Amino acid sequence: MPEIADNPFTWSLYLKYGAVPAVLDRHIAEFFPAAFPRGSYYGGTLGVDAISFEGVIAQGDEVYREMTEQAQGIVPIDNKLFNRSEGEHEQLLDILRSLYLDQRKLFSVNLPNCGA
Repeated sequence: MPEIADNPFTWSLYLKYGAVPAVLDRHIAEFFPAAFPRGSYYGGTLGVDAISFEGVIAQGDEVYREMTEQAQGIVPIDNKLFNRSEGEHEQLLDILRSLYLDQRKLFSVNLPNCGA
């Protein structure tokens, strides 16, 4: 579980409602703009010195690079992916099965928009 200092808004929601949004502050803050007037976020500014835009993009780029290397066979697919039982990654085996058996099933997935 993340530290309270790393996700103060998430923890405030937990204390108030007894539930933790799975995506944590980096994403959940987007849905509560009234809670952060002018981007003010616990002594910082969203997208600047708190949850920096550049940091989020860099992290996403690194994850995408790792996934691309796995998809291209440069590095092996992490076996931990096959042992997970929840989340959007649970479709992995269904997607692979559909490709292998040429079932042509449709799946929703996240892809880079490349400026679209």
